Amino acid sequence: MSKEYIYRDITLDDENDILNISRSIWDGDDYIPLVWKKFVEDNNNFFKGIEVDKKLIGFSNMVIFNEDSAWFEGLRVLNSERGKGYGKLVSRSMMKFALEKGIKNFYFSTYYQNIESIKLHEKMNFRMIKKYKYLRKNVSDKSNCAEIIYDDFFYPEKIMNNDWVFIIPEAEDKDRFFPNPGMIRDSFKNIILFSDDFKSNDTLAINYVKIGDENEFIKLLNRLKNIARSRNKGNLSVMCETEKETSLFKREGFEGFTDEKYDVFLYYVNERDLDLRN
Repeated sequence: MSKEYIYRDITLDDENDILNISRSIWDGDDYIPLVWKKFVEDNNNFFKGIEVDKKLIGFSNMVIFNEDSAWFEGLRVLNSERGKGYGKLVSRSMMKFALEKGIKNFYFSTYYQNIESIKLHEKMNFRMIKKYKYLRKNVSDKSNCAEIIYDDFFYPEKIMNNDWVFIIPEAEDKDRFFPNPGMIRDSFKNIILFSDDFKSNDTLAINYVKIGDENEFIKLLNRLKNIARSRNKGNLSVMCETEKETSLFKREGFEGFTDEKYDVFLYYVNERDLDLRN
């Protein structure tokens, strides 16, 4: 890669390039077209990209958790420009920018088959800290969809998620990550925290579960299906952290993309270990 480039903020004027870059991701089912304008307009986001010959060819987004921690997502490179080092350039440019902003803790997640991204970030000393199994269930049946009363949301002292974004306990203003949140629980110490999925208008995301009694937990899950229907959501999604959770949700008709035990990897690195030399 010998061409000169400009690393800059993404603007609303970049819409055609953003959509063109995203078109080849996930067989045309990339989430970026649904959220990129929010990335541009939200002050907690830094959506930046690489421009070559006056054409945007790659980008990524950084979400600020707090004054020293951030989430990185949406690393994309135009299909025709892949294999030329632009992915590394986009990612490392963002890391350098983050260091200038005082960020000391870096987080991102990726699909287990995204070998290129895994290798790229492991060379920078990112290390996997958790593994999850992503499951979904269609609940588009409109029967029994009356509104259900549920409890106020709370934040347990652990990493939570909305879709593929994992939110650390130290994150400030966590409400922004969980739109229209709620909780259902019972006397058997079962708990489900949920919110609208901010990357899919048709999905209700399960953000956290605590399973006390499995049979009673299934009753809670059926209540959640009705809540999803009452919100006109056709799907439920969950990130399972244990094999027990995966087995239970699969028994209830949730399905994954693969047969792998875990297929979503959460990565982390501290500034002391971050290596941007190569």
